[in-house]
Amino acid sequence: IGGQRVTGYVQRCLTNPEVVRVAADNLIEWMDRTPDGVFFSVSQEDTERLCECAACTAKMEEEESPMGLYLDFVNQVAELVEPHHPDKLISTLAYWFTEKPPKTVRPRHNVFIRLCPITICVAHPFTECTEKPARDFSQYLSQWGQITDRIIIWHYNTNFKHFPMPFPNFAEFTQDIATYH
Repeated sequence: IGGQRVTGYVQRCLTNPEVVRVAADNLIEWMDRTPDGVFFSVSQEDTERLCECAACTAKMEEEESPMGLYLDFVNQVAELVEPHHPDKLISTLAYWFTEKPPKTVRPRHNVFIRLCPITICVAHPFTECTEKPARDFSQYLSQWGQITDRIIIWHYNTNFKHFPMPFPNFAEFTQDIATYH
């Protein structure tokens, strides 16, 4: 980041083969320790501090979304894990800056997309909202549906500006569930 190797709370360099190998090895160990587990998450950190190396930047630009970089990484990890745990599934977040589907990268058969529309307004159905985040999300949901049928929705149902306030969103949630279906 900024031409320097950065540690701490940042996104890792996902084009580095050693990062792929370390992630796969750790995931295999996690699966070994959790034999009853079915879904295992391999996802981005909750920060936009992305690797800016030439390979990561090129992948994001080529795929017209940071998700191209992330999904390619997750697919590589899933491929390495599968011979050890063919019955396990990997989920990855399509969240925040990775919500937009990639241009060409597609999830492997053992990878689920956990679509997390954190930026949409949930005071009313997102299909009725005229705000850009809701319009974008509607488009992304449709695009993901054309790419894969392995989608999990992480639907937020709160008012992030006023957490303690009651947030009765029954009409919104009911309609959004029908749209997701």
